[in-house]
Amino acid sequence: MKLEFTDHAKHRIFNERHISVANIKKVIGSPDGIRYEVGGLVKCKKKVDERELVVVYSRGGRNVFVIVTAYFK
Repeated sequence: MKLEFTDHAKHRIFNERHISVANIKKVIGSPDGIRYEVGGLVKCKKKVDERELVVVYSRGGRNVFVIVTAYFK
């Protein structure tokens, strides 16, 4: 699984929210729920460390996930 991040996502996820790449991969790899959004976006969620982590991404090709944002609910 290859992850690519938008500039916005890099700043918010790593600098402000301190979410790890391992947790993002965990959510994408085995989500508790998935919602398909307009424009080809996928919103998935999973309980991580007693909180729900939401990851929004689009597909950038075979096995490439372009991360738009991730946040704890």
